[in-house]
Parts: sequence; structure tokens; C-alpha cells
Amino acid sequence: MPDGKGVAMDLDAVKQREKAYHERFRSGTRPYPTVDVETVERDWLTPTWTLGIDRYNDCRREFHALIEAQGGVGGREVLEYGCGNAFWAVYWRLRGAKSVVGFDIGAVGLQRRQSQLQRDGVDGIELVCADASFLPFAENAFDTIIGHGVIHHVIKYPNVFDEIHRVLRPGGRALFCENLADAPLWRLWWWWKGEIEEGDVPVFTSDVRRLGNAFRRVDVIGTDLFHAGTGFIFRHPNSPWRRAALRATHAADRALFRVFPPARRWGSMSFLVLEK
Repeated sequence: MPDGKGVAMDLDAVKQREKAYHERFRSGTRPYPTVDVETVERDWLTPTWTLGIDRYNDCRREFHALIEAQGGVGGREVLEYGCGNAFWAVYWRLRGAKSVVGFDIGAVGLQRRQSQLQRDGVDGIELVCADASFLPFAENAFDTIIGHGVIHHVIKYPNVFDEIHRVLRPGGRALFCENLADAPLWRLWWWWKGEIEEGDVPVFTSDVRRLGNAFRRVDVIGTDLFHAGTGFIFRHPNSPWRRAALRATHAADRALFRVFPPARRWGSMSFLVLEK
């Protein structure tokens, strides 16, 4: 599998390096903060121009609205895919999922979260250190699979989409919020970026459709075109100017997509819906 500059990668070496990176990133001894729905929705799911504290809040809000439109998580058996420190796995359980399994290539974040779950008395969540190419789950195990920004880590490995299809129940959906590189500007950016320690590679719509051909439906819903400028706007202190710029770029995207829906394919973020 080539990286963004067309250089062949040793996948096993990349996988080990990626695992080591994420375990270093999540190392520490301080307990994770307790997850509660009100705080999550205030900090991570409110607009960037109000109380939102992260530049991806607006994409995340739209993604979670899409999940709700697809039936939500209430009463479902959910797999949080590439869950990192399992923050969202806990959130889905608190939002009414029947059970949640979170898996990640790095063990450190999972171990720290497991300790926090025990302290908080949260049940119904299983955390598993696993390789996306060989998921240790039974066929048809999950109603819903959800991933935040993980496909650009795993798409370079073999069997990933086959494994997603295998563990998803018939009629179930896998939903991902993901960076795509279809627009010429994003292609250029990935070419310049090349292979990095985290193991990121560019993802194209054509790759998603080709690798997901076993699913009966594959939707790619682009978003965040002008609003991709949040990456630069967030470098400035919070101010009326920053909030106005964020609101304006978001509104410009919504207006453009209403008038010219094909423009969605040039967005820097997309939502992937794979239905079995």
C-alpha cells in the first residue's frame, strides 16, 4: 500500500509504529474525567461559534445528527470502531445503547478507561485491544458500528472493510466521520504530508466504494468545505471576530450545498454510511 507520495509501506512496521504512537499519546497516570451526557453535548457537540471547544465540533454535530436520523443507538448493540480512549463508547452507553464494545490497536487508553469505568460504576461496556484486519468478534455481532476519524488510519490494512461487513448484522449500518482527499487541494496536501508516525493515509471516495462493495448501500456525504478553515481560525483567541468567521463559513457551506449538492464531494470531511 503506498503512502500519500506513492511510496510502498511495510504494513507490519507501520502498524507497530502506529500502535506505539497512540500508546505514547494516551500514556499517563491521571484518571480520565467522568463522562456525562450534558458535559459532552455542551463541550463537544455545540457549534464552534458558541460553546464548542474543538474545531471539529460542527462536523461532529452533523455526524451525530445523521446517526440519530439512521435510528440512533437506543437499545442497540454498538461497536465503537478505533475507539482510542473509549470516550465515545461511554457516551453511546449513556445515550441508551444496550451494550457497547470499543476496540483499538493501542492498549493504554483502553486500560485507563477501564479503570475509570470501574470507579464510575458504568457497566455494559467492553474494551478490547484488537487489530482492524482481524476483529475478534463473531459474525453479525453488532447492530451499529460507529467511528470518528479512524478510516484514514486503517484503510491501508487488508480485510478491514470485509471485517466490518462480517461483524455487522444484516440491515445494520456502519457510520464513520472521516477526512476525505478527493478535492485537488486535499490531494496535494496529502502528497506533501506523506507517511507519518500516526499511520495516516489519504482516503478517496472511490476507495470507500471499491472496498465496501459487499455492502448493499454505500453513501458518502461530504461536508465542511469553506468551513474547513476552522483549522486556521482556531489558532486565534476566542473573540467576536473568530465566532463570526466560524458562523459565516458554516453558513456558506450550507448555502452552497443547497444550491449545488455536487460540491459536497470537495469537502474536507465526509460521513460514510455502509448498510449491510
